[in-house]
Amino acid sequence: MTPSEIADDFSATLFADTNVLAVLLVGSLSRGIQPYGADVDLAIFHRTPQEPNFYCERIGDVKVSVERYHADLPEHRGFFFDLKHLREVGRFTNGLILHSRWESFPSVLTDWKRAELAPDAAKVMFETAHRGLEPRSLRDSSSLQERLWMLQSAGEALTILALSMSPARYQKPKWVMQDLRVAGYPQLLGELRRLFGITNTNRSVAKRISARSRSFLEQGCELGGFPRGLARADDFGHDYAYVRRTFIDAENLLADGDFEGSTYSSLISLRLMFTLLSQALPGHRRPLNSELRDWRDRALAALIPTPLADDAGLTSTAESLRETGRRLLHEYKTRIEMLYDAYHKA
Repeated sequence: MTPSEIADDFSATLFADTNVLAVLLVGSLSRGIQPYGADVDLAIFHRTPQEPNFYCERIGDVKVSVERYHADLPEHRGFFFDLKHLREVGRFTNGLILHSRWESFPSVLTDWKRAELAPDAAKVMFETAHRGLEPRSLRDSSSLQERLWMLQSAGEALTILALSMSPARYQKPKWVMQDLRVAGYPQLLGELRRLFGITNTNRSVAKRISARSRSFLEQGCELGGFPRGLARADDFGHDYAYVRRTFIDAENLLADGDFEGSTYSSLISLRLMFTLLSQALPGHRRPLNSELRDWRDRALAALIPTPLADDAGLTSTAESLRETGRRLLHEYKTRIEMLYDAYHKA
C-alpha cells in the first residue's frame, strides 16, 4: 500500500469512533508529495480530551503518526498565538480534511487563517534579529565565523517572522526554502542562500555538505554525552530528537533531489546541536565555551565556502537583512492594525 492509501484506510478506521469530529491529513502528504521516507501524519479532533495525545503505528514500512486534539482547546482560540500554536493551526489550515462531522469546522478554519503571531512572541523574534545585526556587536565579534553565526541567527529569526505571516506559517526547516519562495520573499530567500552557502547547489555539493554535517553532529554528540553516531534515544528528550529528525529530513531531501532544502536542513541541524550543547541538561556534559566555539568555528569553516563568508560579503548581507527587518516590522504592524480594526467592526 502507498502512504496515501494507508492514510485513507487508517483515517476511516479512526473516524468510525463517533467521539472523533474530524480527521486531517497534515505534513508532507498534505502538500501533494510523497518524499523519500514520508510518514503519514494525521491530526484528530475529539469531542472530549483523549490520552495519549500522540502515538505512532507502523504499517509495513510506513510510520503513521497520530496527534489527538480536544476540539475546544483554549490555546486554539483567539486572534493571537504563540509560535508553537500558530505552527499547529497552520498545519491544520493547510491540511486535507479526510473526514468530518464537525459542523462549525469551516468557520474555525477561517478564524485560524486570520490568526497572527502574538506581539510578545514577535517582539522576541525582532529582538533576536536586531542583536544579530547590531553594527557594534558585529564589529566587536572575535572572528569571521562568529559574525557569520550572528547573521545566520538574524536570518533565521526574520524567516520565522516572514513565514508566520504567510499562509504556510513556519513549519519545519526542511520546508523553509520552498515556503519562502511560495510566500513571495525572494530577497530573504537570497539572503539565506548567501548566509548558508547555498549557491549552485547540486547533488555532489549537497552530498558533501550532508556527510560533513553528520561528522560534526557526531562530534557534538561526543562533546555533550549524547548517543554515539546520532543514534535514536527516546530518553534524551525532545530537543535531541528534533536535531536528529532535522538531519534525517536533510538526508531524505537529498535522496529526493531537493539539494537546496537538504543543504539548508543539514546546516540548521548543526545550529540546533549548538543550542542543545549550550544548555545545562541533567545527565549530560555541558562543553566549555571554548570547546563550543571551536566546534562551531571548525564546522562553519568546513561547510560555508570562503567567498561567501568574507567581511565584504557579510557587511553587504547584514545591510540587506536590516532592510528586510524594517519591511517585515512594517508588514507586521499593518497586519495587527487591520486585525484590530476588523475586531472592532465585528
